Amino acid sequence: MSNVLRNFDYLEIIDFSLASNKCQFVIQSMKFQTFGIYKYLKRNTALTQHKTERNTICIEFTKEWTDYICALFRKDLSCLAMNSNSSTHEILSITDWINKKQWTLEYYVDAFFVKNRSSKYPVNWLTVDDIMISLCRIIMIETCSFDENDINRILKGWLNGNNSQLESFTVVLKMLNFQLVLDGIDFERKDETLKREFEYEFAGRQCNTLQFTGGFDIRRKDGTLATVQQRYHFPSNAPIFWFVMVVWPNN
Repeated sequence: MSNVLRNFDYLEIIDFSLASNKCQFVIQSMKFQTFGIYKYLKRNTALTQHKTERNTICIEFTKEWTDYICALFRKDLSCLAMNSNSSTHEILSITDWINKKQWTLEYYVDAFFVKNRSSKYPVNWLTVDDIMISLCRIIMIETCSFDENDINRILKGWLNGNNSQLESFTVVLKMLNFQLVLDGIDFERKDETLKREFEYEFAGRQCNTLQFTGGFDIRRKDGTLATVQQRYHFPSNAPIFWFVMVVWPNN
């Protein structure tokens, strides 16, 4: 039976698990290769913007479906992607659900992604404190209202031991004044002839790469090295750019 099931794709395996409790138990007893659960959530859980009641139904369905898939494959939820124009009710509902799952399953969300293409309405419900207490490995936020003082606080927080799991933090902002960003921080400005690449996994994709040309290196007391830069334009008519911070492994 297990050899037959291993030839199924994951949607076929899910269909099989729904046939009976025994079928579900068989799937749970098997070990599968790593895969992105997020692929299966996209098919039927798009949130409509028409009615709050329908939004609530979709959110509840998404949470139930996610719980089922995670339990079926014995996998933790590793990535949370949110649309920036989600209502406060939706955000609170998802936050409450994540907090309860973290308490019962003892895991944290590995990656956090907020999608927002509008420079006119930047993300403003996410605070610096939210970032500083995060245990996420990857944080990616599109157009946001953070300024130099906010980024300075985040960098100083990391230097003092916050964000212990962090590998990369990217956020789309207006062009920053790095004298203010790095105020009170020891740094080394790298020559622009220095080219570096940072590879990371995000949402099941193995080969994401961040390109660094020069940049500013900062280092924790334990020797951990991070680099920050703001160089590449975000696809928008507005003058906004990716601010990028990465923590280099084995440095």
